Formats: sequence, structure tokens, C-alpha cells
Amino acid sequence: MEDASKNEILEAIGEFSSKVDEGFVSIEGRLSKIESTMVTKDYLDDRMLNMKGDMVVMMRKEDEKVKTLVQILQRKNLLNDAEAKSIFALEPFPNR
Repeated sequence: MEDASKNEILEAIGEFSSKVDEGFVSIEGRLSKIESTMVTKDYLDDRMLNMKGDMVVMMRKEDEKVKTLVQILQRKNLLNDAEAKSIFALEPFPNR
């Protein structure tokens, strides 16, 4: 009888360890999937630099529009030189 209960205990331990192993295999699979879909810091840095460059280009175009508008208003005597100069001194790209 003692041998039978030992065998039952060993069998139960074996089944339990198999279930635990299956759980770890499942977790490892999910972690592998997460790792494969994660972006890296280098990728994010590159994307952010590209976006920054795009933003600078767009802002420069808009700044040119503002400069052109100020010059037109100045020619029509709707802005004096001091007003135009103060507008041109504003960011993002002050006149040099």
C-alpha cells in the first residue's frame, strides 16, 4: 500500500510538472511574438529624426508665406519697417 501511494504521488508530480512545462512553452511563445513585433530604440530615433526633418521643411514653407505676406503689406504701406522687422524677428526662423 505504501508503494502504491508513492507511485500515485510521483505520478501526480509528473502530471503537474508537465502542465507547468506547457505553461512555460506558451509564455515563451507569447514573449517571442512580442519581441518580434517590438520596435527598437534605433528605429524610433530614425523615425523621429525623419519626422523632425519633415516638420522643419513644412515650417520653412509657411515661414516663407508669412515673409511674402509681410513684404506685400509693407509695399502697400500697411506695415512700417519697424513692424515688419518685429514680425521677421519672431521664431521659428528669425531673419538674419
